[in-house]
Amino acid sequence: MIIIIILIVILLLLTYYIKYNNKELFENKKYYDCIISINIHHKPKFLLLQLDNIKEHVKCNYAVILNCNEYMYNECKNMKFSENIYINNEVINKQRYKGTLLKGHYSNIQFALNNFNFKYFIICSGRNFFDNIMTIDELNKVIKLGQYTGPFYGMYDKNNINWHWPLLIKTKLSMFFLEKNKNLYNSPHEGLLFSYNSCLKIVNFLENNEDIKINLFNYNASVEEFALQTIIINFNESFYYIGNGCCTEEVIGKNTDTDIKFMYKVKEDWYE
Repeated sequence: MIIIIILIVILLLLTYYIKYNNKELFENKKYYDCIISINIHHKPKFLLLQLDNIKEHVKCNYAVILNCNEYMYNECKNMKFSENIYINNEVINKQRYKGTLLKGHYSNIQFALNNFNFKYFIICSGRNFFDNIMTIDELNKVIKLGQYTGPFYGMYDKNNINWHWPLLIKTKLSMFFLEKNKNLYNSPHEGLLFSYNSCLKIVNFLENNEDIKINLFNYNASVEEFALQTIIINFNESFYYIGNGCCTEEVIGKNTDTDIKFMYKVKEDWYE
């Protein structure tokens, strides 16, 4: 009888541990190969063109999360989207060269983790269009190649302070890592690719360092070009890059065995 009671107690403890430490086993979350995060602030007509372009070129199990400004949120609520297009209810009015762009994508990371299981997370600009077909095999190939993986794309060099570094090194995030003798890393955010585990580490770090998070979101500089990248690398993950830069505004041409890209940016007046 005592043995039976002990076994029951062990079973209950095991059930409790699994339930509260492996929630995904009990949560029926929808799975996607990749999540595409977009900060949108342009006209509804342009958004529909962008979503049609994604549908035409992305040939894997994907979802799109839209982070809207107030105008586009109200517009989107009256629009019909396919079931894999999600509107983030956190409305953020974004500005260039402000931390609000980063805040929008961070909110989408949280939305994705709370609602889905997924393999990859991809950050897009509201002006990104795809030019090559993207499959899960092609994405896996990017990872295998280590294409533009941090820290090889760009990093802070105290002996050659250029780009946006004079401003970015003054963020609390930069000071946190530099004081620990760790470095800072960068890439264009348009086309940034990283894993589910990277998303977990990003959220865990920023939620446990509220002062750093608030400082980033209110900072007057392009923090989206280095913040997530820096956190990812300093927590032993990698980021990858599948775009053609932040300013080129040109199509990218066909992929090769050693150079895989999927998206480009249209000109700012393209949708006027």
